[in-house]
Amino acid sequence: EDIRVFTESLDEALARLADGGITNVIAVAALQWLALNREKLRRQWLAGDA
Repeated sequence: EDIRVFTESLDEALARLADGGITNVIAVAALQWLALNREKLRRQWLAGDA
C-alpha cells in the first residue's frame, strides 16, 4: 500500500475532490462532510464552543 501524507488548504482539497483527484471513499466522505459543516464549525470555533 502506497500512503503519502501532505498538506493543502481545504479549498485546494475540495477542488481536487471536484476534479476527481481524490477517490478514497473515506477521504471523499470526510471532505464532503467538512464542506457542508465548514461555516458552522468556524462559528463554533470563533465563539469558543469548539
